[in-house]
Amino acid sequence: MYKFNQNDIFRNVVVSNPSYEFLLCTSSVFLQNRKTDNTNVPNGNLSLYELNVNRATNKIYPFISKNGTLDSFKTISTSNFNSFAYGDILSGTYELTSTISTQYYGVGDPRPQINALKNTLNYYYKVSKKYKYDTNFSNGALSQISIPSIFYGSQIEKGSVQLEFYYTGTLIATAKDIHRNGELIQVDGTSSVSGSTVGMVLYNEGFILLTSSTDLGPNTDAYLGSTQYKPAWIYFAANQSASSASAGKIKYNGTTKMPTITMFAHADKIDLNHSNNPTYMIYNQSTQTASVADKNYQENVNLEIKNIVSGVYNNYSESFQRTTFISSIGIYNEDKVLIGIAKLATPVRKRNKDSYTFKLKLDL
Repeated sequence: MYKFNQNDIFRNVVVSNPSYEFLLCTSSVFLQNRKTDNTNVPNGNLSLYELNVNRATNKIYPFISKNGTLDSFKTISTSNFNSFAYGDILSGTYELTSTISTQYYGVGDPRPQINALKNTLNYYYKVSKKYKYDTNFSNGALSQISIPSIFYGSQIEKGSVQLEFYYTGTLIATAKDIHRNGELIQVDGTSSVSGSTVGMVLYNEGFILLTSSTDLGPNTDAYLGSTQYKPAWIYFAANQSASSASAGKIKYNGTTKMPTITMFAHADKIDLNHSNNPTYMIYNQSTQTASVADKNYQENVNLEIKNIVSGVYNNYSESFQRTTFISSIGIYNEDKVLIGIAKLATPVRKRNKDSYTFKLKLDL
């Protein structure tokens, strides 16, 4: 058993940026341009637990029995919990899915979700003046795109957001956060809008707020019911009907942070030269000696170790060398309790002259 030194343990965070792409058209959502094959996961959705995804019947579910501990599920209110008798079974569900959603607000419409973001928007005012709530979001028409955190991790990567507006399959406008400060700038499409800010991105909170009402083309579509409107960013994927000719595509990268621990386990020269494996000794030796006078048994101190050094000549034994094979490494805590085992795909031969360092990596 060896103790890790100060330079043998490294704690890091691995940051990855997985890319996501949503297509919103004809009141449907598609993730990564594919349809789901699962029974209980709609198109454009991700399953939280990945359970019951292919079960039509005999579904599994979490459950607990009401007892003196008063344990319950968060989805069960206090009043409902009190209506259960002791011994009753309280159950939940594993069929929890999530997807991207949009919400349109007209001029003067109540907007409780936008109002809840007031302090957050004003906080980012130091990054861009376009975040100011009273000026840009308090009363005018806008569209809110909500992205659940399961689709981006800790935050949306700055500079990766791209929105594409399509009409009858033709790209008519593109907006990007080219300045990495949350401002969505139209970079392609109608010349009167190109170069202007059409919306804002809340990277940490997972919201996109589109505020530009400038027309993007002469054609019309039923964005908000049966009334026809010319395409504009505030109508981007807003309440589209099954017969809508418009579509929107959202592209961005998420940010996932994975804490990791890297440990170096050293097998120095001379060390680790004995094995308790019975095959380490020559077969058919008496492992114990008995002492009748002292009425005890002890291990035979003259046991011979098997010589496994291979030679190049027939009927000739090479000089003996202590040889072991390292097949696994155990990790213990400060109380010497085994908390993990690292197994080698192929055992490594260890002789007195050999020195090894094994690199162990654990993702938390």
